[in-house]
Amino acid sequence: MKVRWLVLALLPACNGGGSGTVVINELLTKNATGLTDEVGEFEDWLELYNGDRDAVDVSGWTLTDDPGLEVPWTLPADTVIEGGDYLVLFCDGTPAQGPLHTDFKLTSAGETLQLARADASVVDEVAYPLQPLDDVGWARSPDGGADWLQADPPTPGAPNP
Repeated sequence: MKVRWLVLALLPACNGGGSGTVVINELLTKNATGLTDEVGEFEDWLELYNGDRDAVDVSGWTLTDDPGLEVPWTLPADTVIEGGDYLVLFCDGTPAQGPLHTDFKLTSAGETLQLARADASVVDEVAYPLQPLDDVGWARSPDGGADWLQADPPTPGAPNP
């Protein structure tokens, strides 16, 4: 499966300004045999989805699994999600492995994830429940929607069921 890891800004950037349509769209906490990262490891991952028709520059936006954390992980410069597209981030606690590797891991016990703009305004917050099964994701249905369900199989970088 081909996944877009990073879309560089080739169009005028939206600067993350008025769009509230970028959301945490899917996640997988027990990746045993699915998507691998650039070094071939099966890591936890989450997917952001831009439900807008226009590209959104998410450079400088932050993501955390601890909303009280003073210094959350920051999305790198030149990170743009095209309209109707996805961005997969590896939540493996090893940011040295690449620009889309967070400094935190997801827990299968459930936790709260928070996505915020560079000005710290919260864009999306998701509290997900216990994820007991290997290779079964937790996803919005449809993409960007309010309802969540188990995704078996998960669909990183592609439409949710």
